[in-house]
Amino acid sequence: YVKVREYRDSENRDIWEYQLNLDAGEVDRVLRHTWELGSTWYQYFFFDENCAYHLLSLLQVARPDLDLTGRFRWWAIPADSVSEIARQKDMVKKVVYRPASATVIHHRLKGLNDQERRLARDLSMKRISVGDPALGGLTANRAAAVVETSQDYVSYRRAIGKNDVADPAGLAHELLAARGSLDAVAQTPEIPVPEVHPDQGHGSSRITMGAGRRSRQDFQELTARATYHDIMDADGGYARGAQIEFFSLALRHYDSSDTRDSGNTQDSSSTRVEKFTPINILSLTPRDDFFESMSWNISAGWQRVRAANGNEPLAFALDGGSGGSWSNGNSTALWYALFDGSSRLNSELVKGYALGAGASIGGLFDPGPRWRMHGYARGMRYFLGQRDTPLTLGLEQRVSLGRDLALRLDIARNRELERSFNVGSVSVLFYF
Repeated sequence: YVKVREYRDSENRDIWEYQLNLDAGEVDRVLRHTWELGSTWYQYFFFDENCAYHLLSLLQVARPDLDLTGRFRWWAIPADSVSEIARQKDMVKKVVYRPASATVIHHRLKGLNDQERRLARDLSMKRISVGDPALGGLTANRAAAVVETSQDYVSYRRAIGKNDVADPAGLAHELLAARGSLDAVAQTPEIPVPEVHPDQGHGSSRITMGAGRRSRQDFQELTARATYHDIMDADGGYARGAQIEFFSLALRHYDSSDTRDSGNTQDSSSTRVEKFTPINILSLTPRDDFFESMSWNISAGWQRVRAANGNEPLAFALDGGSGGSWSNGNSTALWYALFDGSSRLNSELVKGYALGAGASIGGLFDPGPRWRMHGYARGMRYFLGQRDTPLTLGLEQRVSLGRDLALRLDIARNRELERSFNVGSVSVLFYF
């Protein structure tokens, strides 16, 4: 109970509960083994021997014929461990969806018109009282919907520790008393269970094979991502606007160079590491008049950069930023604007480094259930070390052909060190 409240209310997580089909003897065996462990301790390794991994090993005690941990040699993430359990025969009895408090409030707000929404906001911030004539002018059912939304919002802010009104406990009691005086049935919204469960989403690992053209030069590219999800992947089973990628590697082979492009010094018919990114996180949480969440990103790794001597060395890159994002009512579009900081380190750069700041804007659009578009613009001004003002305008598109198969088309216009060039590619994505 305490952990569910912590996740749903304080940390604002939707919870998926997988009830296991274990008999009394199997449950007893797990309990006895847990007691047997006593004060035994484990070393914690973030990627492989973590909490998700050890829970799998514990369930193997219930049914010794199971091999739940065998496939997790290099990393174990919660979503994959759940998928492994769900695919076992007669292992899962029932799946229960527990929406977070913020999810419930979002659905309540969808059922309010603009006037009712303002009333709910003003009530929860003590700008008006429950005796306000505007609230009294509503029907009992509509007034109940407003008061219930206000009460939920006050409770949500208390749970996350945001004390922006005097005596929030007294306000919560006042709203509960007002709701009790209304002769109306509960206005709790019907929250639909997402069609795709977490164990039914795309595989968290991905291999991408593609071909393209960069500044009059053809290339073929192979990309491998250990885990987990990016904003262009299908959302089913994942949180929309959340990107977490670990250990992404891109290898690119260039065909013989075209001498007509005087700015391109890429050697003839060469293969190189284009990018290696151990960590890349992006969180786009939409803002509105009730929820003022910050969006942010951080990325660290190595990528190709253009040096003043014309070469493109593999430089260490550290980028991060924060800003805001906004969504339309039916969640088919998501816009964002971020202020970014960036650093590059390599001996071939002027003074060996580049440090700058800039901004990025973009939008995610879903014209159909299988089609996603991402248009973006990124600008940076490197003012220390190697100075430059790079700019990128791009459009990415992904079409899902199945749960674990997709096509992707990327085009971009870039400017680096006063040289402009185009990049385009088409790729096939395999998830596993």
